[in-house]
Amino acid sequence: MFIRRNKRAQTTAEYAIVIGLVIAAAIGIQALIKEGIHKRVASEVGKLQDTESGTGTFSVSATSDTSREGTESYTTEKGGATTKAIVGEEHIHREINEGYSF
Repeated sequence: MFIRRNKRAQTTAEYAIVIGLVIAAAIGIQALIKEGIHKRVASEVGKLQDTESGTGTFSVSATSDTSREGTESYTTEKGGATTKAIVGEEHIHREINEGYSF
């Protein structure tokens, strides 16, 4: 019976070692992947900075037109209450243009 307990302890220790090695490998791989992603992002940012070196011009232009057609009428009722009625249409046209040129 004493020998059987030692085998169980040895098996548990082996499992603990294997699990520890798997965790260490996962952490190492995660660090390598993180470093690779960081380098790739830094490279892409560098490319963007090279192409957009401030030699371009950004412009915005906007126009707006509003037209109203209609009539207003006021009605005073007994007791002094006034009602305002507006009948008509309102047309609004807005145009915004943005651009970037080199």
